[in-house]
Amino acid sequence: MIDELPAAEAFCCFVIWHALHNMLNTGMDIRYYLKIFII
Repeated sequence: MIDELPAAEAFCCFVIWHALHNMLNTGMDIRYYLKIFII
């Protein structure tokens, strides 16, 4: 249990960070494409 908890927490944090990072990248891509289409 003691050895598994840190790994599980690190994995959860990595998954959450990865999801947020993908959302931010997708948002930036959408803004970039919208800017191109508007211009």
